[in-house]
Amino acid sequence: MHSDAILKQIAATILRRSRISAKLKREALAASLNISKSAIDKMEQGVYHIKLTDIIRLAPILNMSAAEFVAQIEAELKKTPPPQHTETLSSNG
Repeated sequence: MHSDAILKQIAATILRRSRISAKLKREALAASLNISKSAIDKMEQGVYHIKLTDIIRLAPILNMSAAEFVAQIEAELKKTPPPQHTETLSSNG
């Protein structure tokens, strides 16, 4: 399973890439959502965890559906191997 940090970074990358593809400046995207440019900056930097409600509001402005946004996140997650957990087994024997 992927960590929250990886998920936040992938969502941030998708947001930034989609915003640029839609030819929107951060200021314009922020104004469309009635939030601060700083909030968009934090989303794109992976500092702020993008919530489902954010995706639902962002997606149409980025010329996609929320499902398409989530599908892009899922596609990137599939490309990223989950971290390996190393466990040591001890015997009480």
